Amino acid sequence: MKITEFDIIKITNQKEIGKFVIQRLNIEEFSVYVDGKIECTGNDEDILNYINQQSNV
Repeated sequence: MKITEFDIIKITNQKEIGKFVIQRLNIEEFSVYVDGKIECTGNDEDILNYINQQSNV
């Protein structure tokens, strides 16, 4: 599954995408949870990079 920056930006509260749960913290920041543990926090580019890295592992 290909995730784009737009997929992340349009999240208003939280969304599950594959094994990732992405939660919007405020207008610019998001957190990614995997198995209930926070794995990454940052802007949409940071989140996209993290997901792409983890998807290629």
